[in-house]
Amino acid sequence: MASDVLTTDVKLSRCNNQPWGFRLSGGVDFAFPLTVVRVTIEGLAHTAGLQAGDVIVRLNGEPISQLTHAQVHNKLVGAGDDIVLSVVRSHEIARRQRGQ
Repeated sequence: MASDVLTTDVKLSRCNNQPWGFRLSGGVDFAFPLTVVRVTIEGLAHTAGLQAGDVIVRLNGEPISQLTHAQVHNKLVGAGDDIVLSVVRSHEIARRQRGQ
């Protein structure tokens, strides 16, 4: 993904080991980028503004595009109670592909 693509940081914080409230698909071991495929309504991710279709490009500032799905999952599990997901919105990707 080009470095000039606009990213949005989504900050999530939890307590008592609450679920983050989103599901991911993809990774370098699949043929497509790590993408949010489901967000639980009223869950932490939904409240923070994460959207289905968001492509995650960084986790806590670390690029993750070259990681497998399992590696990213392990990083999320070990990240503690505060994470920042840098995402590219699916509508931004579509807009750039159209050359607008």
